[in-house]
Amino acid sequence: MGRSDLTRSVRPLTLPRFRFLIRNTPNGLLPTYLRDKAEVGAPLEFTGPLGSFYLREIRRPSLFLAGGTGLAPFLAMLEMVSHTGSKQPIHLIYGVTNDPDLVLVERLETFAHRLPSFSFACCVADEKSTHPNKGYVTRYIEPGHMHGGMWTLTCAGRHQWSTRCATT
Repeated sequence: MGRSDLTRSVRPLTLPRFRFLIRNTPNGLLPTYLRDKAEVGAPLEFTGPLGSFYLREIRRPSLFLAGGTGLAPFLAMLEMVSHTGSKQPIHLIYGVTNDPDLVLVERLETFAHRLPSFSFACCVADEKSTHPNKGYVTRYIEPGHMHGGMWTLTCAGRHQWSTRCATT
């Protein structure tokens, strides 16, 4: 991005061909570069992930909490499940800050049609939102999602967000 010391952490949306879900913020370093400076065909340097985030064998019901671009790894996981199958229920709650941030809902709808064990809900934190579900993802966790304590919780989003969700 012009300086080798500037880095950003992003997760691939799809593999093996790289596609990314990047929030287009007005002053964000990566969105500004991609929008205003990058040229088609210009090389970008990538390094391997710091840590791991992948779909383990689904042995019990799963609850996925996605915040913003944290949706990306779940879409990749759901793509894998659509090929391998799962009899265990998977429920995803996808939350964003503002209405324009709510993206790729049609992909979630496609997965819901393809995977009988998958369901999802979306919410928008901004109380002025036009979306019917307002508030944070934890507001939409229902007792049935926890299957009597025999469930797995997976969170993805900004580090502070996902840490807070996991401890709420």
